[in-house]
Amino acid sequence: MGVTIKDIAKKTGLSITTVSLVLNKKESRISAKTKQRVENIAQELHYSPNQAAISLATKRTNAIGLIVPEGSYYRTDNLMIFFERACRNTGYALSFSFPEEDEAACMEAVGTMLGRGVDGIIFDGSGSSEIFFKSCREAAGRAEIPFVTLAGSAADEVPDSVMPDHRLGAYLAVSHLLNLGHSHIGCILGPRDSGIAADMLRGRAEALREFNRDAGSLPVLFCPYNSAGGYQNLEALLEQRVTAIFAASDLIAVGLFRRSYELG
Repeated sequence: MGVTIKDIAKKTGLSITTVSLVLNKKESRISAKTKQRVENIAQELHYSPNQAAISLATKRTNAIGLIVPEGSYYRTDNLMIFFERACRNTGYALSFSFPEEDEAACMEAVGTMLGRGVDGIIFDGSGSSEIFFKSCREAAGRAEIPFVTLAGSAADEVPDSVMPDHRLGAYLAVSHLLNLGHSHIGCILGPRDSGIAADMLRGRAEALREFNRDAGSLPVLFCPYNSAGGYQNLEALLEQRVTAIFAASDLIAVGLFRRSYELG
């Protein structure tokens, strides 16, 4: 068993209440000298707060749930690194789940997070349909915990969500290709029903209008956000004699590169 507040009280000769007030940073009339003494002894004894006991007392776990369904637009390793770092720097733990991309699996993941008592949920809705995105959000709402989403078709309805400007990104990418002199640009996006695909199509259309290009004559394909999607669709674009391709994600582009290399 680790060092407890009772051990620190015995070592300092102070009451358990006094030590508890100091270590839990509670408002009190305890002198600065006494506070410093308690903190020094706690450090000397390698005291670590009992998170389970704190959770029982505060009804908080200091844990954040991260749910990333299959088919995510984002690179999961980057998400994990930065979310874990942000949690650690603010005294939180990160609990994560990678469910299959269907409503039942995502609802099960949310239920598991709620069962663990997380204080909030971050949901990557970038590759998810609006229907089960809303189901997950409603489940978190019933538990009265914060729910934040990363992009997704319904993200604009959720306060405090993080939404990249995919419309602007597509506009800049297609404008760049047009400025290079390409007139027949192929486009390969994520799932047809995703909000990201819709935003990218709007940005693409804006760029084409500025250059007086007919968007209807240019090929657009849809696929999952993975390298297989790019790999399997390259030849369909080449058959339409495109001179450049705008891809919706790095992983799709990796597949395009790999198949391009094989074709010479």
